[in-house]
Amino acid sequence: MNSLLFSYMYDKDILYVLMEAGSAGLPVKKIARHVHNAKNTLFYPVPFDDVYKYVQKYVQANVKGSDSILEKVGKGRYRINERGNDTQQLLLDFKDDKLQEQVIPLGNRKQIRLQFEE
Repeated sequence: MNSLLFSYMYDKDILYVLMEAGSAGLPVKKIARHVHNAKNTLFYPVPFDDVYKYVQKYVQANVKGSDSILEKVGKGRYRINERGNDTQQLLLDFKDDKLQEQVIPLGNRKQIRLQFEE
C-alpha cells in the first residue's frame, strides 16, 4: 500500500492518542509508539522510524499559533489545544460498523465530537 494512504490514517490515530492522554499530553516518541502499535500488522509491517518521523512532522505542523489543533505543554510534550479554532470543528470518523460517538465539552459551547470503535 502507498504510505500516503496510511498517513491520513496516522492523523486520526495521533489525535485519538492525544485525546486519550488528556491535558497532560504526551511526548512525540510515546505518541509515535501508540500509533505504531495501532498500525503495525503481520501482513503490513510499518517501520517505527517512519511513524516517528511522520508524527514529528505532524506535531510540528499543527502546533504553530494559538488557534492550532495542538499545543506544547512543556519540553517535548503535546496535547490537544482546547482553545483552538480548528479544534472546535474537529470531527474524527473512524469508519467502522461499530462506531460510538463521544462528545467532549470544552467550555464556551465548544466541543469535540469523536467517533470510535467500541
